[in-house]
Amino acid sequence: MRLSGGTLVYLTSCAVVSMVWTNASAGLVGHWKFDERSGNVAYDSSGSGNDGTLRGDLKRESGIANSALVFDGSHDVEVAAASKELKPASVTVAAWVKVDPSAKSPSWVAGQGDNYGLVVNRHDDDGVFFYFYNGSGWPSVGSGDVDIRDGKWHHIAGIFDDAANSLYVYKDGVKVGMERTKGRIVYRLGKGFTVGSMQGERRFLGAIDDVRVYSHVLSQVEMNQVAMVDSAQTDGPNEIAGKGALTGVTFHKDTLFRSDGHGGQKREIPYSQLYVEPYAD
Repeated sequence: MRLSGGTLVYLTSCAVVSMVWTNASAGLVGHWKFDERSGNVAYDSSGSGNDGTLRGDLKRESGIANSALVFDGSHDVEVAAASKELKPASVTVAAWVKVDPSAKSPSWVAGQGDNYGLVVNRHDDDGVFFYFYNGSGWPSVGSGDVDIRDGKWHHIAGIFDDAANSLYVYKDGVKVGMERTKGRIVYRLGKGFTVGSMQGERRFLGAIDDVRVYSHVLSQVEMNQVAMVDSAQTDGPNEIAGKGALTGVTFHKDTLFRSDGHGGQKREIPYSQLYVEPYAD
């Protein structure tokens, strides 16, 4: 075994297997936790400076992590002038939502103008929907009837992969929709970023927590991490995250122990933060 930085490399008779734990904060260009106890500012924790303003009397309740904002279908959170970081070529938008079971109309969760957006219940279909504007239309991907209006917390995400010309939607860490597309995101329809509406229209009904925007396509391992999904559902000693057997390598059920390289101390690395990549001799 060779240990270097964030990589564990195992040498076997037939392959070199490197295991890299991921950091789901990489490429994070917008992050609204909604943990403020009072006031009308929703602070951006990503470091990009995209603080939002609460427009209206938004209530707070217990969320996935600390507090969440409750949207009554009349109010939203606005970043009036979104920075260039919120206008990437490829984008991932993710959030925790608890949709009011009475919601019947389309509910925008988060988006930049009408240039890209994450939506629930687009056609009163109890589903998740993501789209972008390409200069002439709005390519989209959706998955209906996924029980998003059950009054429970769910993690949802939408991705546009510019390099692969593909759109994806996820619910609770599972990919539930995929479409091939044409064109790139054209940032022409609006300057702001909004949570709980699409530029003040099509407002959300329910609670929202931990909204994130990434300037890249989240891998499945990263998606598992932000959706709090355990990616290794196995007790087997030589399997990890569906990647198959690894000769001569033994894993614990829940974690891998890694030396920090400084004094030999160990810390636990959850499987959800590991990526396994085989190399041929």
